[in-house]
Amino acid sequence: TFLGYLAVMLMLPLVVHALATRFLGATWGLVFAFSFVAIPLGVLFGSSYLQYTVWAARGFSDPLAATCFLAALVLLAGRAGVRFDDRGGRAFFGALLMAVAVVIRPNLAPGVGVILGGMGLAALWLRQISRRIALCAGFLPVFFPLWHNWYFGGVLVPFTTTMTDPLNYVMPPSAYAAALGELLRFDFAGEHVRRAAGQFIALLSGPSEIVFMVPVHLTAIALVLRVAGSGRYEPMLRLVALAALALALVGLIYVVWPRYHFLMWLLVALAATAWTKIDGLALVDRCCPGWRERGLRSFHVARTARAIDWLNRQASV
Repeated sequence: TFLGYLAVMLMLPLVVHALATRFLGATWGLVFAFSFVAIPLGVLFGSSYLQYTVWAARGFSDPLAATCFLAALVLLAGRAGVRFDDRGGRAFFGALLMAVAVVIRPNLAPGVGVILGGMGLAALWLRQISRRIALCAGFLPVFFPLWHNWYFGGVLVPFTTTMTDPLNYVMPPSAYAAALGELLRFDFAGEHVRRAAGQFIALLSGPSEIVFMVPVHLTAIALVLRVAGSGRYEPMLRLVALAALALALVGLIYVVWPRYHFLMWLLVALAATAWTKIDGLALVDRCCPGWRERGLRSFHVARTARAIDWLNRQASV
């Protein structure tokens, strides 16, 4: 119902705040959540609460699936400072929410596969057998569409036949192979090269569909690659970064509709913010010693910091 959908959308900022606090700490998490809700620049990057509410009001399921995915991450990530939480209940309900997200929006399957696959391997490595069983049991409802399509339609289709519809499946791997062949022949104006370039530009333009955002999004993707490949970051955050990259691969194959990629860009923003906190500020200190301290002593920054501290105290009451 629309009332139920409204309730879920009202919960989304709290879910984003809980997730950001888990990976960024209380202060940075609060700033991230406030930026998600209140700062309109996020519309350009695809990480704005406004975009979720607009598409939810239109009746599309993408914001609902994204909320389920993010809530599942809150459960699965567990406590800060713990590499992989060993509580079976959180694992079960987190995997269940991931299954619901995939059933609602099958295009989220690669990201879900990265999160649950990585956590399953970690549970096996750490011999957390009960946690692994809980993950598998919670994710079992993902097979409901397969049974539904077989029972009512007489065909074994995992989710939907629109996955291979030419209107959606616009750049299959064979098209990229053909584009590579054209590049090897120095045919830079070939049909498949142009299609591949257009697909990259459409994805990197982001939900705003503005071309000047391509360098910004490309830089953010590079930071996500850094987070995913560096041992300086905790394993769960690296899984989040890998999930964002897996969702980006979907955008390179299927038609780029902005609402398909809101979740991807939000995860990219989260990983890029983590890089900024851990590596970015250290880089600033090396390149411009004393610059950050002078900035923190300025009137407006100090006043903002006091306001953030006050909000953190209110949130912890």
